[in-house]
Amino acid sequence: MLVDIFCRVLNNYGDIGFCWRLSQQLLLNNQIWKIRIWVDNLVSFSKIQPEVNIKKYYQTAMDIEIIWWNKNNPYIKNILPGDIIIETFQCNPPKSFIEAMRNKRLIWIHIEYLTAEPWIDKYHGLTSLNSYGFKKIFFFPGFSKSSGGLIREDFLSQRRDELQNSWPMQEEFLKNLGIRNSIIENRRSGTFLCTLFCYPKAPVNELINILEKKQTPTILLIPKGVVPNIENKCLPSNKVKIIRIPFVSQSDFDRVLWCSDLNFVRGEDSLIRAIWAARPLVWNIYEQKEKIHFKKLDAWLNKYPVPLSVKKFIRAWNKREIKIMHDSLKESLLINWKRWLKSSKDWDKKLASQTELSRNLEQFFFKNKNPDNFNKYN
Repeated sequence: MLVDIFCRVLNNYGDIGFCWRLSQQLLLNNQIWKIRIWVDNLVSFSKIQPEVNIKKYYQTAMDIEIIWWNKNNPYIKNILPGDIIIETFQCNPPKSFIEAMRNKRLIWIHIEYLTAEPWIDKYHGLTSLNSYGFKKIFFFPGFSKSSGGLIREDFLSQRRDELQNSWPMQEEFLKNLGIRNSIIENRRSGTFLCTLFCYPKAPVNELINILEKKQTPTILLIPKGVVPNIENKCLPSNKVKIIRIPFVSQSDFDRVLWCSDLNFVRGEDSLIRAIWAARPLVWNIYEQKEKIHFKKLDAWLNKYPVPLSVKKFIRAWNKREIKIMHDSLKESLLINWKRWLKSSKDWDKKLASQTELSRNLEQFFFKNKNPDNFNKYN
């Protein structure tokens, strides 16, 4: 059963991050799948999967075929469509590919962006006829049982808990990231470890000023390329130590989140991984025109079961409201920290009990695998 997954990299790593996880998970779930992923930006892809060669038009990694979605790729015109077409985030497959689809019986599934807005439960699974005359089934990832769910690997909790319950394992991992022993050892004496992965407009300097006023010191892990030169923009501090870490593979990024006490993340893929870390998190949502993203942020906050001070801080972090940031983070860390930590663990368990996204996608396909739901042009 050949599956074509199409991905355009619009937002750095979130689009390809989701598609690569989905590809691997479908392959692991069921050996009847043969996965072929089309990606237009191999440079971003290689950041999260170092095995990817940025100059190859065609290659394989983790037993998955990878097509460089490039107009100069000589392979594209000869590629025949698979049995299932998965279009992610409103990226249209190449016209030549769509024309070739007319000679096959296939199902075309369109995976939409993640949202917590309640309307998706009503529209998840509905079919629409597109401008090419094909039936397209809409699949909505989400946080409710009526949505398409969230990607989560088998045994993820077990691997996470093993690391979180072992100081030696955490210290060995952090050492391999290039962090000095003297800094790592401070964690045992109560130093706060925080991961910062945010968009360029995030008020990072102000955040550091707030963390300086904490009673305990903070280690701030920032991936290379994120908020460049922030070390030179803020005053030297004995309370906040900024550590640059390399861009790592997806599995190692999970471990960074698992080791940290608090995770600042951005986009959608990193948000889900931070939820699975079962640690307190702060989400930096991707900005959209006419401030549509604030509606999405509020919908998510309505589901995120944390103290009110935390919700205030997350809104202020995204709106860059410094005074509210200061007051709400202070309250969240000093007064509501235990509640924030417990609610993060509880939400992880609740969401993990729901059917995982790739399993939902499989069930979705086999449920709809009948002649009436296929596109028929032969």
